[in-house]
Amino acid sequence: MANNQLIQGASKVNKKFLDVGEAVGKGLAMSQGNVGGQRYVNPRVAENKAIQSRVNKYMDRMKTDQDFTGFSESETSSMRGFLMNKRMEYAAAAKIAASSQDNTSEEYLEAVDIMQGVNNSFTNLASSLGSYKKGKLDYAQGQRSGSFSDGADPVNASNTAAMYGFYDDDNDDSTKNIGGKDAAFKISSGGDLSFDINGKDVSYNQISPLPLKDFKLGISLLKGNETAYTTGKRQSSSSLDLYRMQLEQTLQDPDSVQSMIFDFNDELKTTDLQDGITSGALNMDQARDIFIDRMVNSRNEVSLQGYNRRVSQSQAAYNLSQQRVIDAAAKRRALKDSGNNGSPDPSKKPGYTVDELKQAAKVLNISEKDASSPENMAAIKKLIDETKK
Repeated sequence: MANNQLIQGASKVNKKFLDVGEAVGKGLAMSQGNVGGQRYVNPRVAENKAIQSRVNKYMDRMKTDQDFTGFSESETSSMRGFLMNKRMEYAAAAKIAASSQDNTSEEYLEAVDIMQGVNNSFTNLASSLGSYKKGKLDYAQGQRSGSFSDGADPVNASNTAAMYGFYDDDNDDSTKNIGGKDAAFKISSGGDLSFDINGKDVSYNQISPLPLKDFKLGISLLKGNETAYTTGKRQSSSSLDLYRMQLEQTLQDPDSVQSMIFDFNDELKTTDLQDGITSGALNMDQARDIFIDRMVNSRNEVSLQGYNRRVSQSQAAYNLSQQRVIDAAAKRRALKDSGNNGSPDPSKKPGYTVDELKQAAKVLNISEKDASSPENMAAIKKLIDETKK
């Protein structure tokens, strides 16, 4: 559950990517306001983060995995009672089967079925307990690493926390009305686990897994916009149509849509979509369609910005070249007027003024800090030499 690739992905989504919100301007202008001087946080996001905080606080008090994967007294009592009752049931059926003179009689066959059912329930219970312990450990690790989506359904998130005993973080019984840590599991006659949550008997097998943050898709979208910007090519209508089709295919999974909207808000500016989903004004399909429209607009806008940037740089390079030609002609005239035929002195190496270096570096979009590297300096000097020819 705590996938390492997903966890590592969190560290990759940073400000090195183009800020999509800035790139698309009005197309992605969201209601990102502050409330009471504090940054607005969607209620669903806030609730999921609160659950994560409680789990992590609980984990901080644990010294080993065994501290929280062990079973409570009530759970141990449930297992003990289940095993004793099933053994008695098995013994009674075995006694009937042993005393039967006819192995084809209804009484005998019913007793054998009971014995087989008890054996199956023991096997099922062992499997259920193993799955529960592993699920609890994976859940704790997932919350610790921040792998779960902030857009997870709050009811499912709360039920999952209660089911694994992480909801009431300080044992003060303040959350007892929703089960809290005291919501120990019960064992059905077939060996399945269930939990009393909000007065409902919830089967462990019916709890949906919490969705994960889709770092792979988020990084892909951000890198795609960055590439569209740096290549400096305008997007054609056909390329935008193709991009839309790719998004529609990629975002078929509602969990992926949910993750983009709730987990990448800082990069993709989706506060209004978060609020629409949380309030019920938007369903996931509607939010998906709006999100795809915005991403297509975003791709078009960033490619246009990149194109304008490339044109501006090309024009600056041309202007620099023309100015070098004019300066060289003026220098030759001045030398001729002074009696020098303008031939270069072979004993002197070509020199570069500070202004020449700065201007060439600006054309090449190289910062002053990076200009001193051998590779960048060679490129700067090469541009100056070419413009002097």
